[in-house]
Amino acid sequence: SFYFPNFLNKKLFLGSISSNWSPLANSGMFLVVLTSAFQLGPITAMPLSAEFCSSEMFGWPAVYYLLGTISLIVFTIFYWIYRDSPREHEFLSSRELSFIEHGKPLKDISDGRKKRHGNEQKQEVPYMAILKDTVFWGVFLCTGTGNLAFQVFWQFGPIYLNKALGMEVAKTGIASALPFVLSLIGKNVAGQASDRLTSVSEKAKVIFFASISQYLMGACFLAMSLFPKFGIVNVTLMQCIFTAATVFSGLNTVGVIKGTQLMSGQFAHVIFSWTTIQLSAIMLIIPMIINFLTPTNAVEEWADVFLLFTALVFIGTTYFNYVIEVEPREWTETELQSAKSSLSTTTVHGTTICAEEGKKLGLDVLQIR
Repeated sequence: SFYFPNFLNKKLFLGSISSNWSPLANSGMFLVVLTSAFQLGPITAMPLSAEFCSSEMFGWPAVYYLLGTISLIVFTIFYWIYRDSPREHEFLSSRELSFIEHGKPLKDISDGRKKRHGNEQKQEVPYMAILKDTVFWGVFLCTGTGNLAFQVFWQFGPIYLNKALGMEVAKTGIASALPFVLSLIGKNVAGQASDRLTSVSEKAKVIFFASISQYLMGACFLAMSLFPKFGIVNVTLMQCIFTAATVFSGLNTVGVIKGTQLMSGQFAHVIFSWTTIQLSAIMLIIPMIINFLTPTNAVEEWADVFLLFTALVFIGTTYFNYVIEVEPREWTETELQSAKSSLSTTTVHGTTICAEEGKKLGLDVLQIR
């Protein structure tokens, strides 16, 4: 019950915040910081839960009260500081605003101005065009298989370490949190690398980091599946592989997630809301799948779980790499293109302007070129 709304919250934030606030030049690092909650949550919750569960004074219900109180405090601060658009924020300087908006499509900038002046008009979402796009289905499939694998660490990491590998409950919390600490470090390094490798195309970087993240995570799953079948059940070795799989999964922020943001433009919040619904279904279904495949929580039973998810991750990632495009899709430009084609333009001192379009979008005339 704690993780469910937490996950929904963070997934929706990715679309609604990144499309408005993320500078194109630092989109990788921006997403890394924004998605750090995926690691900070387990880093905080798992050791605390282990301590409270083994404590005779407080007991396990106390962890819900503590985390709930912290969540309320943090949300109150966020509610007070956050604005939907950078142009609405009174603490933002003109230099910072220019940095955020540099290189962004005209439509995104005009939306921010409309929000500031209170005359925002909602843009119709091209649902059919999105659903007919193979790039969307590549993103949707790869996100789904990645979420399936990630839920093994998120929901069942402590269970696997305790029931299958025989680790004590008190040690399980720290052992479950350690992979997320390393994952947080790894994704920060990847975010910096993604933004600074300017000589490599965005598409190549997205495919590279998606492949590193998902294929290596799948390889770790495959190792955890095959070792028990060959009689290799070393607790330390299995824990190291489990930790490595968690670390690799964190790199997906500058892979699939960044690709989703780049290709969906101003409709990023729509795509992320759909993957949130997908994640909700996964969180409900995956416990039934794992409980069915691991009735006694034996290492050999978990090997079958890892083998299944290995196959799914490889299929989803391969299809994603084949179809992904990082340029904004055609359905992100429909409204602006139709508006431009229906209006006449005038040339003044070598500058092509459209006064009517400028007024409609809330822009100064000389900014339309």
